[in-house]
Order: sequence, then structure tokens, then C-alpha cells
Amino acid sequence: MKNEVVVLICMVSDLVQYVKTYQGPDARGRAAAGFEVYTGMNFEEYYEACNQDEDPEEILGDWIGTQIVIDANAWMTPWS
Repeated sequence: MKNEVVVLICMVSDLVQYVKTYQGPDARGRAAAGFEVYTGMNFEEYYEACNQDEDPEEILGDWIGTQIVIDANAWMTPWS
């Protein structure tokens, strides 16, 4: 099984409010759901808008900087 860690970084303006990590087969979906709860915007819609060169600040407003980071090569411990 791939040891993937998904990190949701929640921000207001330039300030980090909290960071939440997810792991497991549904980690990406849970992080996307957390993004939507925090920002009020569906992550897939946000991602597509950014890929169409829309300004992230105009899309997210005060929540600019909120993001999902995926580390597919997370460090594994002997207990992982």
C-alpha cells in the first residue's frame, strides 16, 4: 500500500489557522471535504478555476493560501 500523506493547510490572508493531515485510501477525498467546509468552495471547482488562469485570490477571498499538499513519499516508520 502506498504511504501517502495529504495535508490541508487552512489560512486567512497570510496567517495559518490550522493544519490537518489525512492518511489512508480516502485521504484525498477527506482533505477535499475539509477544504470545502473551511472555504465554502468545492475543491475540484477551485482547482479547475485555477487551471483556467482565474486569480486564486478572487476565488477564495480572505481564505487565499488555503491549499492541499500531497506527499506521496511520506517517511515510513517501522510501525507504518
